[in-house]
Amino acid sequence: MEQLQNLNAILLEANHDVRMLQTGPYHYLLKQRILSDQGHLSNENSGRLLSRLLSSGMEYIFLGHLSKENNLPELAYASVRLEIDMSDTPYRAADFDIRVAARDTYSEVLTV
Repeated sequence: MEQLQNLNAILLEANHDVRMLQTGPYHYLLKQRILSDQGHLSNENSGRLLSRLLSSGMEYIFLGHLSKENNLPELAYASVRLEIDMSDTPYRAADFDIRVAARDTYSEVLTV
């Protein structure tokens, strides 16, 4: 966490919605691995982590590595914003430029 403080930009995984993963097509063992501490960040966990990293210098936030089967861009975006707004950080999601990185196209070039 210390190494991630005072960033200007971040690309953070928001891999899955827990409910979609639990009811989705993956077999049980794969679901368990994804949900484990060695797995992927859920939308909610991504938002909680991001809440701990926010600072006034943060210019861009990209959510990436979204599961094609177990997430939706709109759901990841809304879930991360909600976690930030519910956290005890002095910041609100509206204070930041939060974007979802597309799976199949380039993102725009940003200057940091």
